Amino acid sequence: LGKHRFEATSLVWSPDGKFFASGGSDGLVRIWDPEKGIETGQMAGVGLKIVALAISPDGRTLALRSRDSLIRTYDLKTRKELLTMPGSSAGRLDLRFTPDSTKLVFPGDDSTIRIVELRRGREVMRLSNPGSITQTLLLSPDGRYLFTGSDRNLVETHPIIEW
Repeated sequence: LGKHRFEATSLVWSPDGKFFASGGSDGLVRIWDPEKGIETGQMAGVGLKIVALAISPDGRTLALRSRDSLIRTYDLKTRKELLTMPGSSAGRLDLRFTPDSTKLVFPGDDSTIRIVELRRGREVMRLSNPGSITQTLLLSPDGRYLFTGSDRNLVETHPIIEW
């Protein structure tokens, strides 16, 4: 299809399967059309290695985490940055959108899982995961359960009463 200037570090499909995005060590997000086999666009570069990507279930928003631990969200239609917020230190790379596409879930630095409402960029929930560092996250399709994998070799469930 094409290439990044340096290594490609993250890939994510759009929910409708019509395109996918790649992030690279060159700090760019490239948008690809798999049917035509071509690059169709780029997101503004962050200048640092991109280590995680996620696309919202409604296909409108892309989230990325870069090497500086910042998390940024972008409007996929306009390719404009919407929000920048502190993420977590190296090793905690997962980003997940809630099923309704209104919130982003990611590990925090303090053995917590942060849930941020994207319209205002404010944290709406912080779940504690005492004594363990969350490495990966998984939300159930209905958004009722959050599963985490940690550095203590555990897979744990966190029932969500309400968002």
